Amino acid sequence: MSEFSKYILEKIQSGVSFKKAQALLSEKGSVSCGELGDTGKVFLASTFAGCAKDNVLLVVANDLRLESFKKQIEALGEKPLTVALSSEIGQKLAIVLSADFVGLSVDSLLTNVVTPEEYEKLSIVIKEGKSIIEDVDRILLDFGFEKTKKVRGAAEYSKRGDMIEIGLANGTKIGVELFGQKVEKLYSSAYDGAGKKSLQDVCIRPMKIPEGRAKILDYFQDWTIIMDGEDAIDLAILSSVQGSENQILPEKAGELAQIQKEIKKHKIIYLESFFTSEERGVNFSYLPPQSVQRHFADWISGIKEAQKVGTKIIIFTAKEKELAKIFLHNSVNFSLIGLTDSTFSVKRFDLKGCPEVEPQNTHRLLEDTHHHTVSQRQEKARKPQSDEIDNGLVSIIIQEIDEGVILKGLKTNIYSDKEIFGETKTKRRKKVNFSALTNLKIGEYVVHIDHGIGKFVGFGTIKIDDISREYIFIEYSKGDKIYVPIDQADKVTKYISVGNSEPILSSLSTGHWLKIRARVKEHIEQMARELLETQALRMEEKKFHYINDADEHRQLAES
Repeated sequence: MSEFSKYILEKIQSGVSFKKAQALLSEKGSVSCGELGDTGKVFLASTFAGCAKDNVLLVVANDLRLESFKKQIEALGEKPLTVALSSEIGQKLAIVLSADFVGLSVDSLLTNVVTPEEYEKLSIVIKEGKSIIEDVDRILLDFGFEKTKKVRGAAEYSKRGDMIEIGLANGTKIGVELFGQKVEKLYSSAYDGAGKKSLQDVCIRPMKIPEGRAKILDYFQDWTIIMDGEDAIDLAILSSVQGSENQILPEKAGELAQIQKEIKKHKIIYLESFFTSEERGVNFSYLPPQSVQRHFADWISGIKEAQKVGTKIIIFTAKEKELAKIFLHNSVNFSLIGLTDSTFSVKRFDLKGCPEVEPQNTHRLLEDTHHHTVSQRQEKARKPQSDEIDNGLVSIIIQEIDEGVILKGLKTNIYSDKEIFGETKTKRRKKVNFSALTNLKIGEYVVHIDHGIGKFVGFGTIKIDDISREYIFIEYSKGDKIYVPIDQADKVTKYISVGNSEPILSSLSTGHWLKIRARVKEHIEQMARELLETQALRMEEKKFHYINDADEHRQLAES
């Protein structure tokens, strides 16, 4: 993690909103954090994980979302996120449980495995002075260890003569020296052999876990859970117990109720894209910046105004030369930061001059920068100094992130190439006639999941910066309109009325639609609870068994 990320996380942790969320979590056992973009969710998840007393489990809806979170947390987070996809959780559980910040999808969390108690019984213990267990090679292979010439990581083991080495999930290597079948020496060390320490005994647990009647969730007792959207997780859990006709299978009803009951035992932090009520949590408003779309003059003016009130501007980019040229031409002071594992390099472009820089260190990054004072320092890996972070200059960091974020209330604006330059790669799409696909006619009512009831007024192509995209046009109350990209057509459905009355168009300027959604969700949850309770009662009832009296019937018929 770069020191710039640490600087951001510390600002979030010291903010009023975060402290209020922590207080609600301690008081109620759960807190909803509203109005978050994807990068806002990453920063907030990393901040909670960094200051949590308990281990933290991040739960997302699917593996694709999990991989996205991992990539972003690697770039922006403080603690590393250990993840296991649903296809590999059975083989990586031991590694996952050795970490203190873990990410799993719902499918992984609901995988059927043996109980934690049964898992412990599968372990073997090696003791100094005692005989080694027979057929140790077969047992380690059955446990999911891979035999290698040299142990360089977890889930590996090697055997050379009377020497066995085993790589454990917690990052340590176990060395076993044998004399015949007797364990003569037992020690632990790092994978490179450093920090060697004698042991009396060691417990070797399986890397892969057998199937059983428990869930992976059962292994995370007392962990704090961070959920990537309550609705998204609830829907993913519900989908896992539905049959082919989207109905809850009778034999799964009790399982669903038990899963929901187990989750509620944990401290839970909900990361929400939408507004949340004061009773449930805090609205952070850590949302993406407005798209610049190469309108650089207005953007530069906005940056200068923000800097006047002490706002820190940080840009993560892979187009540092293009940005440097833009800032130099617009008289904006900035630092160009290169961060790698081995070096930390700083190039300062300060139009007022850098008197501490010696002439021989002057560096020309671009052909047209000869009239600017530029300093360059390249050093061995170290932490940036405070004046290199909070120095009033725009900080350009040569590293890509998926999306920027405006940290409201913290005077920190973060941009990515996505907002500044727009989508650089576009896939060619076939023209889609939305009206033909859904049998909609102009003037009919539709429902957008995020904005509510509107009127379908057509579809068309809009060209922005030489990029043409197809949009669905929807009109709302007071003549307000939205343009929905055709690739988001799944968010729009036809309005189905009850009776012949026309619906009231939603307003884009109020939160009325979000309140309706919240009420509907509450009613659906209540209905689901009642259905589950009814189904559970039915399952508990003893079935009536009829006596097989076919012989008596036959005798009666023949008499």
